[in-house]
This record gives sequence, C-alpha cells and structure tokens, in this order.
Amino acid sequence: MLHSAMADARGAHANASYLPFVVERLFSTFLLAHRGKYRSYKYLTERSRLERNIHLRHLREMKDRASQVRSEWLASCWTHYRRLYLAQIHGKPWLRKYQTLITPREVCFLGPLPEIVYPVEQAA
Repeated sequence: MLHSAMADARGAHANASYLPFVVERLFSTFLLAHRGKYRSYKYLTERSRLERNIHLRHLREMKDRASQVRSEWLASCWTHYRRLYLAQIHGKPWLRKYQTLITPREVCFLGPLPEIVYPVEQAA
C-alpha cells in the first residue's frame, strides 16, 4: 500500500504514492522530538538581499544605468564605489589580493544603443 498511487486519486500530485506524504509527516515529528537540537535558518533571496543592503541596491542601479546610457563616467563611478564597498566588507588585504580580478581595465558596452525616452513635462 505504501507505494500505491491511491494516495493521489485525483492526480493532483503526479500520481504520487503514500511514501512522500508519510516522510513529510515523519520529518516534522522528528523535529518536534529533537526540539533544542535543530534550528531553522532563513535563506535570503537575491532580491531581499538587495532590498536590505542599500549599497548593493545602489551599485546594481548604477551599473544598470551606466550600461543603459553607455556612460563611461558612470561606469567608472560604479567601479570606484564597488571597490570601496568591497574594501569595507572584506578588508584592504583581500582587496589588494583580488583587485586585478574584480576591477575592469576598460569599459566595453555591447549591443546597439537603446533609445532613451525622457518624460514629457506637462504644461501647468
């Protein structure tokens, strides 16, 4: 009976057997039986990490805007801001070791220049 497809009579779970449902319930029972030993950990998604860290959000926006308008100046600003941020997070010895790997020597924008649409000012 454990491997029977009768557990999913309507086919809502790709004709699953009873086994995944039993294991699912056994896992929560196991966690309850060993309460103090295990802890939960909340993983942050890339989006939530960007929302929590203002510097990462600004770096992402600056890089995207530099690419969008093909601004070498803005790309250079992004490079310097990024270098300062990484030095703060990882320390200066780390930055000295990896700086040549993480700092672009030149900026090269690929693809056609996108059309930039500016909002039209409305007459008062």
